[in-house]
Amino acid sequence: MKISLLSTSTFPADQGLRTLSACLKREGHEVKMVFLTLPEKDYSQIYKKSVLDQVDKVVEGSGLIGITAMSSTSTRAKQLIEYYQNKKIPVVWGGAAPTFFPEKCFQSCNIVAVGEAEEALLELASKLEKGEDIAKVKNLYIRINGKEFRNPVRINSGKRKINTVPAQAPRNNYLFPDRKGLSAGMLLLH
Repeated sequence: MKISLLSTSTFPADQGLRTLSACLKREGHEVKMVFLTLPEKDYSQIYKKSVLDQVDKVVEGSGLIGITAMSSTSTRAKQLIEYYQNKKIPVVWGGAAPTFFPEKCFQSCNIVAVGEAEEALLELASKLEKGEDIAKVKNLYIRINGKEFRNPVRINSGKRKINTVPAQAPRNNYLFPDRKGLSAGMLLLH
């Protein structure tokens, strides 16, 4: 399955996103990471349409979009969530904001990851790919056709090793806008 992971962090260092990418790739998924950086001076700033259009080209064909955000960049995450949920693409929101404020984040997103998301995201991707029911995936709050499921956080059984080195290779990583902040152009890192 093609999966796109979007970061709203102000700097593209997101270890959690890189770890999720590595876990998904290990299971055979095609993963692209997109780092949508904006200055720290104004956290209310959202993405321009030109940036969203560029991101659309990168995430085209994705069967799942993951978005990560700190509380400070939640406004940006909500913009992306609304944008992609309106396109009928499954979106899961993870990171610090949903972990600490799951109910608040669940108001904006149909799938919210609470706590560590590696196993939950692997299970979600597998079920979506197979067309299976996703309602009971642990660590996820899920809304399906208006019905809400607040699943418990899974207890690590120790059966599955998630000790995956975070993805560092810049292939299939995208940075918007470029680091100089001079344009909303796409910088494909090779």
